[in-house]
Amino acid sequence: MLRRRGRETGSTSTTRAEDAWRGTPRGAKEVEAYGWWSLIRVLGIASGVALVGISLASMLLGPLLRLLVKSLVLLTVVLVGLRHHADNGGLVWSGERFYARRWAFPDGRTASALKPVLKRLCVEAIGELLPHPALHHDSHEDDCLAESVVTLVFDRDRGGGAPGAKHPPVAMHLGFKASCMRIVIHNAMALVTRDYQGTEAMRGLHQHLAILNLLLTFLTLGTISLTFTEISSGPARWQADFCQSLFPNPRFCNSIECGGGPQPWQLDIARFMMENHGAEMGTSPAAGHEGLRLNEESFVLVVDAEGEMVFHVGRLNLFYSLWRLVLMTFPVARTVYTVVLLLWTALELMAFAVLGRIDLMQTCAAKTMDWLGVEVQISGESESDLHRTRSCGTLWVSNHYTLFDYTVMHLVSRRVLRTIVKADIAEEMPVLGPITSTFLFDYMGCVPYQRGSRESGARVREALKRALVEDGTPVLVFPEGTGTENGPPLEFRRGSLVSAHELGVPVQPVSIWYSEAIGLAPESPTLSQLSKMVMRPMQVVVKLGPLLSPATYRDADSFAQAVEDCVRTNFREIAGSRRGWGRPGS
Repeated sequence: MLRRRGRETGSTSTTRAEDAWRGTPRGAKEVEAYGWWSLIRVLGIASGVALVGISLASMLLGPLLRLLVKSLVLLTVVLVGLRHHADNGGLVWSGERFYARRWAFPDGRTASALKPVLKRLCVEAIGELLPHPALHHDSHEDDCLAESVVTLVFDRDRGGGAPGAKHPPVAMHLGFKASCMRIVIHNAMALVTRDYQGTEAMRGLHQHLAILNLLLTFLTLGTISLTFTEISSGPARWQADFCQSLFPNPRFCNSIECGGGPQPWQLDIARFMMENHGAEMGTSPAAGHEGLRLNEESFVLVVDAEGEMVFHVGRLNLFYSLWRLVLMTFPVARTVYTVVLLLWTALELMAFAVLGRIDLMQTCAAKTMDWLGVEVQISGESESDLHRTRSCGTLWVSNHYTLFDYTVMHLVSRRVLRTIVKADIAEEMPVLGPITSTFLFDYMGCVPYQRGSRESGARVREALKRALVEDGTPVLVFPEGTGTENGPPLEFRRGSLVSAHELGVPVQPVSIWYSEAIGLAPESPTLSQLSKMVMRPMQVVVKLGPLLSPATYRDADSFAQAVEDCVRTNFREIAGSRRGWGRPGS
């Protein structure tokens, strides 16, 4: 939530603090608002319904269906109990020192018990009471707290200091459900009392609780999909790991020039929230932000002297988030998943190559990208220019990360690209290496190159001439001669560019950028680097430069330099657009 302009000083701030503390013991005791009788009633009703369902299933269904129905009924009872526990002040997280309780959409009695504790915690955290409606409205009918999800963190090492007190709250999360046709949850406030701000004990706790709270929200709302929004002053990194289609994404290229920008539904959500929930988000004039506007290209909110805040919009899916959590937590799962998927893809591509079905190879490559969680964006030349490039013998020149670049370029070019590949590629990976070598050399027509061998260099030049001039087919080369983990491009080796100038064939410069450091530098562990592709959602941005003709350059050196400069310049533009919030170079 945005803070109001300027800090209140003197007696006004003191009065607000006293008002917030009034009616709450100095110890700020743990909120005793757990509904035990309500839990018993809910479980009793659920168990009764379950018994009736099991009885009917036993009389009407066969053995296998009876077992299935009983399992579903028992699972439903457990989920109902867990939901009631997590929504009514139940313990949702516990560590050696801290533990957390959660309330979702509290009723009037529970809200009355929570509100003074939230007020006091807010004052103890920032020295003033924020203008959030959940902290001010006394009538439950228009109380924002009734549409909120509250998570309080307590410290076992601190006593309450008041009769009946247990442990004082030291941190809080507050989110609310928007009044929208979509299920929209906005993360409104995250506060920590001053004694705990910046401490080692609290480091990382907020992020873990935020993730847990979002997962529990699926259970609370009985859904598997929802929209998440947040206003923050820093990059939303953990949200980028779990959200689908998050914008702006601090790990991705967000600029419109590089194919980024918000999707229409994200823009609709942002406009709706700004127009209808400004008070809850702290963006309304009542919160002291007169004239605050949302930049609809970058989602940046300019807050005068306080700098810039960013409005994030993303889509959450329960199963997607859980799967991402598994891949991020267990390295073995990442490696096994990556190897199995790439092996299966290689076998499919070989089968389609034998059949000559380029269209099925394209579909297979696109499907693999989806399973890996890789988003490919193409920018630069128009589709008509790219079509002309694909229709003639053109040398495609790109910077190089890993062998995965070849799959990306295959998708971009929409046809088979022959490429120059080092002859010892089979030795790089214990399982994938031999299969990859067979696929590239035997099925895709790639040209093997032995480093340091003049005879091999001569064979490569002859293969380039035959493919580009005689056959009129495009060829892909990586002039760096080796991969890098995350760029920028290394110095080009110009042998292939000199050959292109001598043969008079055009060159298509291509710049590739990955949001993760998955490249294979000479010392990189191969499987470990490949598994980074599935550790978190990844974006690949491919920028096509203008088609360069050797006839417009006086010699081979100036032609090669122009190609290298084009690749480097476009790479810098892509990488720069990731910094900040979608503005190149920021």
